[in-house]
Amino acid sequence: MSQLQKEIRETLETITNLDRIRSRYDEAVKELKGSQKRLDSLHSIMVKELEDLNEIESKGLKPFFYKVLGSKEEQIEKERQEYLTASLKFNEHQKSVEVLEFELELLQKKLKDSSALKKKLEALKAQRENEILKSHPTLAKELLDISKQVDAAYVYRKELLDIDEVGAKCVKSLNDMITYLKQAKQWGNWDMAGGRGGRRAGYNKQASIDKAKNISVWVKHELINLNRELKDIGHTREHFQLNMDNFNSFTDIFFDNLISDWVVQKKIANTMNNTVSVRDRVVLIVKSIQHEVNKVEQQIQSLQATRDQILIS
Repeated sequence: MSQLQKEIRETLETITNLDRIRSRYDEAVKELKGSQKRLDSLHSIMVKELEDLNEIESKGLKPFFYKVLGSKEEQIEKERQEYLTASLKFNEHQKSVEVLEFELELLQKKLKDSSALKKKLEALKAQRENEILKSHPTLAKELLDISKQVDAAYVYRKELLDIDEVGAKCVKSLNDMITYLKQAKQWGNWDMAGGRGGRRAGYNKQASIDKAKNISVWVKHELINLNRELKDIGHTREHFQLNMDNFNSFTDIFFDNLISDWVVQKKIANTMNNTVSVRDRVVLIVKSIQHEVNKVEQQIQSLQATRDQILIS
C-alpha cells in the first residue's frame, strides 16, 4: 500500500469516527433541550414551595386550621421538608444539565475539524483517481462506471424528493378538506334537528362546505401535479400509480344542485368518504416514495464504499 492509499484510509477512518461523534452530538442536543425544560419545571416548583414556606412563617395559621393541619411549628416543618426536597431535585438536575453542556462543548470542538477533513479526503481521492486512470485501465473503467451510477442515483433521488414534497402538500390539503367536511356534516345534523340553532347551524354548514370547496380546487391541482411527477420518473408499478380517473368526481357535491337536507347530508358523507380514500391513497404513495429514497441513499453509500475500496486497494 502506497503512502497516498494509507493516508486515504486513515482519513476515512477519522471521518467515520467523526460521524459517530456527530450522531452523539445530535442526541445530546435533544437530551439537553428536554433536561432544560425539566429544570425550568423543577425551578418553578422550588420557588412555589419557598413562597408557601415564607407565607406560613410570616403570616402564621388561623386557629381553625391548627385543628386540621396541626401546630404552626409542625406545618412549618412540613413546608421546609417540601422545599428541601424540591431544592435537592433542582440542584441534582442542574448538575446533570451542566454535565450535558460540558459534553456538548467537547463534541463541538471535535466536530470543527470535520469540514477540513472531508475536503482533504476529496483531494486525496482525486489524486489517487488520477493515478489509477493513468496506470490501471481496468480499475479506471470501474471508477468511471461507478461515477456514472452515483450521478444517476443523485438525479433520481432529487426527483423522488420533489415528488415527496408535492405529495406532502396533497396530504395536508386533503386533511384540511376532510376537517371542513366533518364540520359540515356535524352542522348539518344540527340543521336537520331544527330548534333555535337551526339557522345558525345551516349558515355554519354552508360556510364549512365553501371552505372545503375552495380547498378542493387546490387539491385537484396538486393531485394532477403529483400524477405528472410520478409519470415523469417512469414509475408504472402499482404502488406508485395514481389513477386520476378514479378521483374526477370526488367533489361533485360542490357542483350539483342540492335538493333537500337529507340529500345534502348524504352527499357530504359520500364526498368525505371519497376524500378520505384519496388521502389514504396519496399517503401510501408518499410512503412508497420515501422508501424508494432510502433505497437510493443506500445504493449511493454502497457505490461510494466500492469506490473508496478501489482507491485504497
